[in-house]
Amino acid sequence: FNIQYPDFFPCATWQFSQSYTGFNRRTPYECGWTRQRLNWPDDGATVDLTFKMPTDMYDNWAKWIQANGHNWFSIYLFNYLGVQQLFVIRLITGIQYNYDTYDRITVITTAEMLEP
Repeated sequence: FNIQYPDFFPCATWQFSQSYTGFNRRTPYECGWTRQRLNWPDDGATVDLTFKMPTDMYDNWAKWIQANGHNWFSIYLFNYLGVQQLFVIRLITGIQYNYDTYDRITVITTAEMLEP
């Protein structure tokens, strides 16, 4: 995957969940008829991501996420041992943000994780 999450943007904290989805899940490729998706064998693996950043960084971060976030991209996330590991994800929801403390924004979104 050619798209890499920029190192100068904040790292995400995340929570992992895996569940069976009863609807036609998106395939890893961007084309194909809906009938081809009915038999797609994968259960969905999703991650809930939380990003915290200064308000002046949010504008550039949001532009990058809107341009690249719904395509597959590589990002380093801390695994359960506290070690950064490379994951391939794409957003499946929009971004929701709120103001944290003074001059800080917290952003929450959900992404689909590509199985290794």
